[in-house]
Amino acid sequence: MSSYLGKTGQNLVDVFARAHERPTVLFLDEFDAIAKRRDDPSDVGELKRIVNVLLVELDGWPSNGLVIAATNHPELLDRAIWRRFEKVVSIGLPTADVRRALLKRELGRVAGMPTADVIEAAVAATNGASGSDVCAFARACVRRLVLDGGDVGAVVSEELLTRLRDRSDRDPDARVLYCQVATEHLGMSQRAIGAELGISHVMVGKLLKQEKSTSA
Repeated sequence: MSSYLGKTGQNLVDVFARAHERPTVLFLDEFDAIAKRRDDPSDVGELKRIVNVLLVELDGWPSNGLVIAATNHPELLDRAIWRRFEKVVSIGLPTADVRRALLKRELGRVAGMPTADVIEAAVAATNGASGSDVCAFARACVRRLVLDGGDVGAVVSEELLTRLRDRSDRDPDARVLYCQVATEHLGMSQRAIGAELGISHVMVGKLLKQEKSTSA
């Protein structure tokens, strides 16, 4: 990307020219940066030129190469771009089984493994998180264990509850999830949960009932 008019398009041409020199797998990460919709009202014209250059280069891509593009924002891509790719693979958020496997893999780098209840608490607490976020959480726990020592189960429990508590003021769902994880997996009483969240144990009970009715 360049601040000079036309330079980004030329850089893109140069990348494709280099890729044409030999059989190549060209991976374009954060693809929406160069393939954004041309009807974007905030664009001053350079974006349209970049997308046009990209379309021409993709049309001229040799048969002995492979272009792979990745984006977290498929809704931002220009419609014409989609027609240049033969296959689209959508990777959703990790399921509970995948989160469990990621947590065990990352936490397994240190001696010992949390109990099943703690692992399941971490699986529940990371619901809706991306795979990278799950790994980042586990690695943060590993760093604490390496630097400070302690019991792996206690460290994981404290880390996940701290993160949920920090989110609970701005995210009601995080507060409900805190209550659920703390009671179902970590055996905390409603009074202890209320003290941590700064609410009454009666409110904790209401949040838990709300979660159960929603799940049902």
